[in-house]
Amino acid sequence: MNNKLLKFTKLSCRDRLMVAEATLFLVLSRIGISCLPYSAYRRFLGKHRYAIDTIQMPLSTIQRDEKKIKIVSYWVNKVARSLPMDCSCLPRAMAGRFMLRLRRIDCTLYLGLGKDPRNKLIAHAWLKAGGIKVTGGEDQTYLVEVAWFG
Repeated sequence: MNNKLLKFTKLSCRDRLMVAEATLFLVLSRIGISCLPYSAYRRFLGKHRYAIDTIQMPLSTIQRDEKKIKIVSYWVNKVARSLPMDCSCLPRAMAGRFMLRLRRIDCTLYLGLGKDPRNKLIAHAWLKAGGIKVTGGEDQTYLVEVAWFG
């Protein structure tokens, strides 16, 4: 714990704020998923879309926002690995979505289902902004996208 605290104190002010923001949204997302029925937190996922509606950002917008998108991705994933609670794919995607929306960057949250190599049913969530994967970067070749939220 002291090692993490020491590392935190050595961060720049901007990075400390990113850690605090990512922590806040990851914890709120995790609590919402754990305590609320899907119908209650569904509205925080965004507007339900269909595959043809997924957001296509203009190239100039992607280039302008690419650095911000990558910074959000870095901190959401890094903080999620450090928290003492399970912050798997859906809390990460929700936290990333909240952080990008604060920066007025459009993104799409995807939900998918599939079977892993052991034939076990799995669900996965990931977030993309302008074609850039923000969270959930694992191999998804065995997943079928079943819902999109933007």
